[in-house]
Amino acid sequence: MRQATWFAPHPPYAARGEGCWVEDLDGRRILDCANNFFSLVHGHAFPPVVEALRRVVADGTAFGMPTRHETALAETIRSRSPRCEQIRFCNSGTEAVMFAVKAARAITGRPGIAKFEGAYHGSYDTLEVSLGFDPSN
Repeated sequence: MRQATWFAPHPPYAARGEGCWVEDLDGRRILDCANNFFSLVHGHAFPPVVEALRRVVADGTAFGMPTRHETALAETIRSRSPRCEQIRFCNSGTEAVMFAVKAARAITGRPGIAKFEGAYHGSYDTLEVSLGFDPSN
């Protein structure tokens, strides 16, 4: 269960989404201010994204190896950010943060890290400390 979705007496369950709105299983329309922790910059079910997905899903949905689509996206990112020498795609923000911390430690040889106090940085054990903002911690 995601931490940010628990509300007493029970969490709402999403039935569908459109734009910035989510409809739950009880039929309530809820403004989605998080958009999957901001990974849905276009909102839910954005028609151009849905159409693009329809086109590529027929070729398969999950591979343990790179695809031409990932390569094209990486090349686009590199062309816009020439200082970006390497790109690693991840399945979640938690996974991205975990790899970033491991890479930083390996490159610098330092064990310590800095993080924002009271902020959520995914569910990676190393960063899942002091999630609540309080000067005492």
